[in-house]
Amino acid sequence: MHAYDFGPVGNIGDYNCRLNLLDYTVGFPSSKIPVREAYSNAEAAPPDLSGLIAVNKPFGLKIHSHDKPGTRSKNGQSPVVSSIPDCNLTFEDTLGELKERLKISNLSILKSAERYTSGIVLLSTNENTTAAVYKSFNRAKFQKIPHLTHWAITLGYPSVTYKKEKVGIKFLEVENENKKQPIIVSDPSKRESRLKKVHPVHVEYRVLSLNKALKTSLIEISSSSVKYHFIRVYASSHICSILGDIMYSNRMNTVMGVPVKVHIEHCHAFDFQPLPENMTKALNLPKNVDCTVIPHMLHLRSIFLPKFKGEDVTITADLPPHFQWTTEKLNLLSSNSEK
Repeated sequence: MHAYDFGPVGNIGDYNCRLNLLDYTVGFPSSKIPVREAYSNAEAAPPDLSGLIAVNKPFGLKIHSHDKPGTRSKNGQSPVVSSIPDCNLTFEDTLGELKERLKISNLSILKSAERYTSGIVLLSTNENTTAAVYKSFNRAKFQKIPHLTHWAITLGYPSVTYKKEKVGIKFLEVENENKKQPIIVSDPSKRESRLKKVHPVHVEYRVLSLNKALKTSLIEISSSSVKYHFIRVYASSHICSILGDIMYSNRMNTVMGVPVKVHIEHCHAFDFQPLPENMTKALNLPKNVDCTVIPHMLHLRSIFLPKFKGEDVTITADLPPHFQWTTEKLNLLSSNSEK
């Protein structure tokens, strides 16, 4: 089995993002580094994996220009909050420059972290590599392997530190909501899956680090699919809310740091909870602020490709600086810990 690590992109240090369209600068007080400089960190795989390229995408960078807007906004809430970069540049827009820097003629996106998730963007330079990657994905699906692994920082901490299960995700019409909401269902039937009434997902999660004093944890969630924002929905209904998640965090309340599930029919009545006072102090934030001031703390950490061109391959992306900084401030990872 081969594992390949890809370095961080950009350099960030607190939660006041400002982005410029021309060079997509993510600025925190400590430094400002153009994300385009990250392409010097884009690494082509070794010769036996030629044609496969991975880039460690920063939080806030949209992949395609046709992506739907407003994915972090809620009814009655402005879509522009301090943690959301306001920029029209997309990863797709920069493929020309990336091809020039890597001296290649063709480049296509195979898999990527969504806009408000940092982490791996997997690319291919030729049709054979593209076919090999999709063959690995299909093999993982057939073998029921949770091959997509995310790390998340949570608001609250789960009572169960490890779980592996098969669940499903489907849409439910909710009263007083103008659109259907994704929900998790336990042990979906083969008939429901065959009729496409529910999308089955194999998922496994574990708590990597826990800080009860600050009411937070670092968790690893591996899944066979990320369709319909699966990671966010699963966390908010089965584990605890992801720090900075504006879409689904109101599905989970916390009492003394312990997550308490809110029924989907009633969660629209709950606003975002203020962050715990000791957490805001640790993160140098004002008192009584909520999760909207923090970037979404979800990172596509690794992708497993079973039997990719005959070899099991794991591609791992370093934690982005804003995520690493937060884990250190919350005493979830020490500054000396491996990324």
